[in-house]
Amino acid sequence: MVNGIQKAIADSTIRQRAAQFGETIRAEDGMGEAAKIIRDLHLT
Repeated sequence: MVNGIQKAIADSTIRQRAAQFGETIRAEDGMGEAAKIIRDLHLT
């Protein structure tokens, strides 16, 4: 596990992809979408 973490920290490609993934996740409104789904289920 330690080796995997060290590789992830040292590998610029992994770090870049992780940063891009983080930007995508932060841009989403997960709580808002969940609330819509719950509301829609309640109304049907």
